[in-house]
Amino acid sequence: MEEIIETGIAIIGAGPAGSTCALHLAEKGIKCILIDKAIFPRDKICGDAISGNAVYELEKLGASFPGLFTNFEEKIATSGIKFVAPSGKSLYLKMKKIREGFTHAGYVSERIHYDQFLLEQVKKDSLIKVMEGIQIHEVVEASNHIQLKSKDGKLIIKAEMVVGADGAHSAIAKLTGRTDIDKQHYSGGLRQYWENVTGFDEGNPIELHFYKNTLPGYFWIFPMNGNKANVGIGLKSDVISRKKINLKQLLESIIREHPSVSPRFAKAKPLEEPKGFGLPLGSKKIPLSGNRFILLGDAASLIDPFTGEGIGNAMISGRMAANHIDLCLKEKKYDVIFNAQYDQAIYKKLGDELNISQRLQKMLNRPWLFNWIVKKANKNQHLHSFIEDMLDDPNQRKQITKPSFYYKLIFNPKT
Repeated sequence: MEEIIETGIAIIGAGPAGSTCALHLAEKGIKCILIDKAIFPRDKICGDAISGNAVYELEKLGASFPGLFTNFEEKIATSGIKFVAPSGKSLYLKMKKIREGFTHAGYVSERIHYDQFLLEQVKKDSLIKVMEGIQIHEVVEASNHIQLKSKDGKLIIKAEMVVGADGAHSAIAKLTGRTDIDKQHYSGGLRQYWENVTGFDEGNPIELHFYKNTLPGYFWIFPMNGNKANVGIGLKSDVISRKKINLKQLLESIIREHPSVSPRFAKAKPLEEPKGFGLPLGSKKIPLSGNRFILLGDAASLIDPFTGEGIGNAMISGRMAANHIDLCLKEKKYDVIFNAQYDQAIYKKLGDELNISQRLQKMLNRPWLFNWIVKKANKNQHLHSFIEDMLDDPNQRKQITKPSFYYKLIFNPKT
């Protein structure tokens, strides 16, 4: 027998985007239902890096969150990012901006633990009803609600407003008419957990290795708690198809054969087989809303095209979605025209940063340029500090995509 639930707000997906949205709604006194197909804790294939943007969004969740996160044990602090150029030369960039109440600017945590940490805070709030193990299979627009039906047919939810935070293969995103993957704005990736990987630098920076056979993507090694490492590779889907690249073979060959990597794995042991995942990149402006629905995180294709980082942008979209829903309820408007304000707000906040990252990604097709910048930055403290500042300031990041930046670097390198 079918169970029918009527609600004001239904959030589909209980990852960082959905959980963040639910918590901000509750802070505004707005009830919601948070639904996920999985039963937590559950694994989510990811690089597991919690960037400065994500830390900022944790701070925005409330005064208690810095302390809660400090006491959260399933994480490791990281002091910065180590870029390895195609030439083999590396550039270490320190993350300088540490938020009040936090010990470091960034962290790494397995998503099975980080997402569970957020959901535990969600479950403490009486205004949020969490429903796990329910996969939404059918989404139908009606005149005054959206109807959601579970895959087993036992549950129907009628919601005045639906939030799609259900990932790269979002059922809610199909309401925009999006069905096919655009390979030019999508990345394929593999993740594999290892133990006993050696050679991490002091401060445990995350490592991005830009080798010629991985461009315009990269091979990564991220240090983790408990003598573990997140190891993986990501590459644009259109490149994978065009060059007929076997990502698993490429990952294994780097680990076994690359002269700067293989010695670090001499006594290491894989903890799993490589696991694949897709990354919808924020390199293309797409509709993020419609009648009675809005999209967040991966469902909204908000992953950084250059770094592949998505947790921070997912949480930003969760907070901004809650603000927009608050307006919808106050104005009693849920239509496509009113919800377009959400699209505008997201792209005003993140659009420039995503565009800059896309341009940086395209620069990876010129490995000689990457090599040259790394070489210069290692010799020029002014340039090194300038690039470090880019980690916290998107406006600073914009400069590296301009020809004038290189002109000054060649003819007046101290400016």
